Amino acid sequence: HFFGCTSLHSVYLAETTVMKMSAVSFVLLIWATSLCCEALVHHRDYTVGLAPVSLGEQDELRVVLPAKPFTGLSWEAHFNRSVIQMKKKSCTHPGAREDGQGCHEVELWFRGNCREGSTTLVLRYRGAGQSKPSLRAATMQISVKPSKAGIQYCDVQSVFLMNYASNGASDITASQSELTEYLEVYLNGGKNPAGFSYPGFFPLLNTGAAPVNAILWGAPWEVVWGPSVYLNTPAPGYATNAMYVAYSASQNTYVVAIAATNPMSIFDWVYEDGNVSPTLAVSYANLSAEMRGTISAPANPQPTGPTINPSAAISAATALGIRNLVTNMASVGTLPGGARTTGAVNIATFLNRCQSAKSNLIFSGHSLAGALSPTLAAVLYPYGAGSAWASVRVLPTAGASPGNGAFSAWFKQYYPAIPALACYGAWLAGWKVTWNTDTANGQDVVPHAWDKLSAIVQPSTPGTNTPTIWGYASPVTGVLLGYLVQEATAISTDNGTKSGFYQALNY
Repeated sequence: HFFGCTSLHSVYLAETTVMKMSAVSFVLLIWATSLCCEALVHHRDYTVGLAPVSLGEQDELRVVLPAKPFTGLSWEAHFNRSVIQMKKKSCTHPGAREDGQGCHEVELWFRGNCREGSTTLVLRYRGAGQSKPSLRAATMQISVKPSKAGIQYCDVQSVFLMNYASNGASDITASQSELTEYLEVYLNGGKNPAGFSYPGFFPLLNTGAAPVNAILWGAPWEVVWGPSVYLNTPAPGYATNAMYVAYSASQNTYVVAIAATNPMSIFDWVYEDGNVSPTLAVSYANLSAEMRGTISAPANPQPTGPTINPSAAISAATALGIRNLVTNMASVGTLPGGARTTGAVNIATFLNRCQSAKSNLIFSGHSLAGALSPTLAAVLYPYGAGSAWASVRVLPTAGASPGNGAFSAWFKQYYPAIPALACYGAWLAGWKVTWNTDTANGQDVVPHAWDKLSAIVQPSTPGTNTPTIWGYASPVTGVLLGYLVQEATAISTDNGTKSGFYQALNY
């Protein structure tokens, strides 16, 4: 769901343990959005023959395209059956001119793999609610610029990749111990329970080895706690939650990486995503005290501060996820200096024993974990930078709002938005990522839950096209989406009796 319509990500099923029609409607809303996106988008392909060309993962393809003025378009390129995505569009290169109608000549940059010796380039235009542009007859300028042998990811990119790696045991049915082994192999390499060998996420990205040819910021990283996988049933099934901690000695930084919703876990959808009735919300102060109370001896002193606002509340869904992460998951860990914990300890105990005024701590997760990661940070360290760490930061992506306005205000006070370094280069020019802020795509449904659902579909005159976050929908589609949004809103407001209960974190 970093990529809008093409990757809408989540399905929320239930308001409570009893399945209600409004919950099912929100499932339909998520599915409907993925279908209507294609209906709202016009396509047009342009085919060009060229000399045989090959692109590696990091090679760049430049296409200068004379055209009538147009704006708001996106493009993708196909080399035979290989698809490469556009990374940059510029109207400022030499010879280009722009007026109020847009570019008269556009420069497109693509990056990605293509089959060796490809000779047919297909450019596909994608645009919503616009007439299709026509290209003037002209020869396209195509050049391939080989990239460097390896690239260095920045801190934000590296942390994001690490949180994604926590999903390495998703979509697999196995026992809890086997799921843990799958994730262990995914992270560190080896042979998994199915007998397949894997080089490992960290062995590849710590060294920049082929075929990745990229190195994490702060490499080498080492998994110092976990991975730990929780399965809500004793029988083999799909992972409910997964988490691990990685450490970089050069940056003296710990990253707590938390897995997203397992797309195959009904338990995740029903209980950790969809159980958001305000009536069932949990006291943030009580949850924090409960989770910090699980730290086992010998424990370092925990910082104290102002009394937590008793009005601050967290959804029952997010609170359940936090309890799973803290009370149902444990692992032997490697402490500063190399000593191992005596037996398995939970995440709260492990971090307490690692905390230092010279060390940094980052929590990160996507989707479900886009709500869990900031909440876990705030539960274990209510005073953020006022904790015993040099810094405590969060990088949540595409998460739903986990709590009410009082919780959001507390989080904003102790976890203020901190601009990240602009380390993305020309490919992501204009993208801004901020620590302690839920970074999301504006066309993703889930980050609109639960406080921005009304923005998905705008009111319109009956019988006319309906404005949505993806463009204009037909009258029939607009009515359907409007109904589903209305039903989803009922889940998070107790049928309108507690409107405005949820509020996003720094978003």
